[in-house]
Amino acid sequence: MTPEHHLWQRRITIFGRSILIGVSLAALTAPAGSAATAESDPAAACVGLANLPNFPVAPTQITSAQFNPAGTVSANGVPLPAHCQIDGIINKRTGSDGYPYGDGFEVRLPTPTDWNGRFMFQGGGGTEGSVPPATGTAGTLSPTLAHGWAVASQDGGHENSQLPFPNQFFLDPQAVIDHAYRQST
Repeated sequence: MTPEHHLWQRRITIFGRSILIGVSLAALTAPAGSAATAESDPAAACVGLANLPNFPVAPTQITSAQFNPAGTVSANGVPLPAHCQIDGIINKRTGSDGYPYGDGFEVRLPTPTDWNGRFMFQGGGGTEGSVPPATGTAGTLSPTLAHGWAVASQDGGHENSQLPFPNQFFLDPQAVIDHAYRQST
């Protein structure tokens, strides 16, 4: 492998871990007594993540945090265990071309009793442009979330639905940097 490939892999790993660590730290450092703990009430702890101030990975905006009870969501026909689904955006901005950009992401965290201690960063493929459900699916294989993995996915730094054509982001220098170095393809 080339040095550039190793650098690319390292940056993907750093981005994915930053999201997971940020969400996890936010959950663990909530003021005592102000919210339910993840072990005693995972649903309340999950929903509380949407309102945490001073998120550790700046500038991050959590757009939603919802608890999905076991069996209410499936992937590849497999019912998923109970989990916390967090959606957000990092570095939301208007590009030099006047269109909105930012590193959209989704993280799904199993409950503490179901988590196997492992993490998967799920790529979006191609030039991305949308956030795939962070379930850890690959082809017809069973989703890794169903096996206790925490999973994060992202959009490559741009949402195709907000651009006049899918590769519009190549006209914005920061979007190209975000896609090439801060995201996975």
